[in-house]
Amino acid sequence: EKGARQISLTVSHRSTLSIMRLADYVAKRSQTTDGRPGKAPLWYKMNSEDSAVREAIGWLRRVTERYPNAITAVLCKSLTEARYLYGLLEPTFGSMVNLGDNDMFTFDEGILVTSIKLAKGLEFFNVLVWNPSAQDFPPIDAARNLLYVGLTRAEEHLALVTYGEPTALLPSVNSKLVRGMEEQIETEDEDS
Repeated sequence: EKGARQISLTVSHRSTLSIMRLADYVAKRSQTTDGRPGKAPLWYKMNSEDSAVREAIGWLRRVTERYPNAITAVLCKSLTEARYLYGLLEPTFGSMVNLGDNDMFTFDEGILVTSIKLAKGLEFFNVLVWNPSAQDFPPIDAARNLLYVGLTRAEEHLALVTYGEPTALLPSVNSKLVRGMEEQIETEDEDS
């Protein structure tokens, strides 16, 4: 049409620059240089599943209180893991948490627990990636790509919660790419 002009998008993602830099690290791509500013993703590196669940619940409470009209996604490696985690979150969050599986997928405000594969192509304001472990995400291309997809579903806030041995695809918990919160192992005093 007369007067119409074409523009080119210079940024092809909605995630913040800090989220994209972590995703680029995982994908072994050159670091993204353009994008919206944002805080580095949080990484809660815990020693046990109980501690990991406690931290996940705390983070989910904070973001759902601060952003009550947003959908917060909890992304798991598999639907089996998503169903299990949903069972752990439901007593705390009640009807605010929904399971997204092949039979039922809702975009109601609150918390959506699903697999990374089912979330592919979707974006959420807040995303928690649940336990990207060394066992579930070995250093192979398929696992690297799946974790990249999980990380880049987050538009604004990204948290990772791990327990046990995390995947080698992630940087150190002390890296500048993440805000690492590492649980310390408590030791008994030798004098007791």
